[in-house]
Amino acid sequence: MLRPRFRPGWTSSWKDGAAADEEEIGKHEDSITHSFAWPGVTIDAIRIPDGRHVCLKRIPCRAEDSSEVAVTEFFSKDKQRKDPRNHAIPLFDVLRAPDHCFMVFPFCRSLISEEPYFETIGEVFDMVEQALEGLAYLHELKIAHRDCTLANILMDADRIFPRGCHMDNSDRDADGRELSSVRTRTQVGGAKYYLIDFGESVKFGPEDSGIVETWSKAGVLAPEMLSEDDIRCYKEYFDFLLPLFDAMMDEDPNKRPTAFASLEQFRAIKSLYSRMALHRRIRYSGWCTRYKPENGVVRTFRDIKHWAKQDFHAHYMTTRQLVLAPSYNDRRARGPPHHAPGYRNSAEPRSPGRRIRARGSGCGRGPSAAVALRR
Repeated sequence: MLRPRFRPGWTSSWKDGAAADEEEIGKHEDSITHSFAWPGVTIDAIRIPDGRHVCLKRIPCRAEDSSEVAVTEFFSKDKQRKDPRNHAIPLFDVLRAPDHCFMVFPFCRSLISEEPYFETIGEVFDMVEQALEGLAYLHELKIAHRDCTLANILMDADRIFPRGCHMDNSDRDADGRELSSVRTRTQVGGAKYYLIDFGESVKFGPEDSGIVETWSKAGVLAPEMLSEDDIRCYKEYFDFLLPLFDAMMDEDPNKRPTAFASLEQFRAIKSLYSRMALHRRIRYSGWCTRYKPENGVVRTFRDIKHWAKQDFHAHYMTTRQLVLAPSYNDRRARGPPHHAPGYRNSAEPRSPGRRIRARGSGCGRGPSAAVALRR
């Protein structure tokens, strides 16, 4: 089921006329147009049986003729899905039409969105490790992704945004309101990251070497490293990774480490970091829209606040008393009646969220806090 704006017979939920100013209209979820995340290809929806927030991607051919569908289905088979190294996004279903089809995925958060920023070094390490692990797994199965950019890595943010997040406005929740109650990756026990978009992927046969012999710009410089925009704010925190980065960016492709070798080298480097180093706060510079440049007083205040928060969550994780808010999809599955027919009108008042006590440690799959606590 699509958002109200895209259902047949939709009429706006705000009053028409001169009295309806832009600010008032903007309070309504159905005023948000579909213009952000590849609008001609993807759209979000609600799976009616359980109220789960999903994403649909249109493939302009039959499912049987699409290599992207074939590769995605391969990674969603039971054998591959049970492997913890598999970071390909799960495929829920394929909706077939005569000349095209739709793949149905869990709705995830783009890393291009500003919120939530990485708070600690350990959170960045967790994302890098999962991405390298996912690539190494692909290569082990003789599949080359060929388009592994930041835009093609998504994060399962279900618990980070307990009120959901909007597909077309990164500053709004699923009901069109301003984001609130946003948690950090450490607070929720870490995030799961997925590789997406296998449209350029190639599956090699058992006898194929997997080496592309045709010359390309990759022979001069790895294409994903042509710009340093994605890493410029982290350089001062990850000096130990520079030898690995330099090797992965070698102009001679034959000298670059394999994905598995890169993963092993990365894990060896990560093991050198102490618990305190993993929890160190990342101070964003002036280009970041979240923070202005810090003076001495502001930096001291934020450092104290950061370490107090880190100590609090580390204590409750070790004592198994971490209180977690239910995820957005958990809330929808057991939610009030407005969850059944679709999205809530953003002008309606919010109901107080329920809180649940985690029975386990609250740690996810290798988050910064969990990694530090295992040391």
